[in-house]
Amino acid sequence: MTEWIRYSIGAESGFGVLDGDSVISYTGQMFGEHKPDGQRFSLPDVTLECPLPRTAIILGMWNNFDAVREKQNLPKPQHPWYFIKPPSCLLDPGRAIIQPRTYHGPVIYEAELAVVIGRDTFEVEVEDAATCVFGYTALNDITAVKIIREEEGYEQWCRSKGFDSFAPCGPAINTEFQPRNQSIRAIVNGEERQNYTVDEMIFSPLELVSYLSHCQTLRPGDVIACGTSLGARSLKDKDHVEVLIDDLRPLSNIFSSHD
Repeated sequence: MTEWIRYSIGAESGFGVLDGDSVISYTGQMFGEHKPDGQRFSLPDVTLECPLPRTAIILGMWNNFDAVREKQNLPKPQHPWYFIKPPSCLLDPGRAIIQPRTYHGPVIYEAELAVVIGRDTFEVEVEDAATCVFGYTALNDITAVKIIREEEGYEQWCRSKGFDSFAPCGPAINTEFQPRNQSIRAIVNGEERQNYTVDEMIFSPLELVSYLSHCQTLRPGDVIACGTSLGARSLKDKDHVEVLIDDLRPLSNIFSSHD
């Protein structure tokens, strides 16, 4: 298993791969030419950061699970329904999700599998989509839900999901992960709130890569959040939320409310 991370140690930062309880440091570019630089660190001595580049965009899915679709009386989608979150949403593992000062409604978590793109991808077919994938990681799609339908006549998906810190991601990108029937769970303060499987998706991860590449060019480091199933609820101040996906490292963050 190869797991790529970004890390900081003191004032220095870098990237590399996990090797048991150690980090093998690399030089170059994670999504380009790279090689070990001869340094090795103990995992407890480094701080894990979001493994994505800070220029990465997040393409998030909505209505990608029949359980949610049926509960909300939504139609079966003929193609993926998606929105875009800006790079400023990205948040390191362990850092606090911050409720916006201008918003006083509920903020919800959504435990999701995320596909990380490995190369420029445009109009790729489903059967070739795997060659464009760098790996997979965990993502928490945070949403200020009251904003979505705040004004009649226009649903504000991008604004509701686009605040700083609204996309915790990581801590590692697993390049050997194969999406099958792995469980995806959200644990809040030790209590399981979501539990569903990858194979419950209406559109599979590789189908999403193919479809989105016909809408826009996907760049190395861009990420596709595959959507979520039932169980997304609002967070309270100091809540500890984990995204647990079989075969991936757990993602853990806290929520900080201004109330």
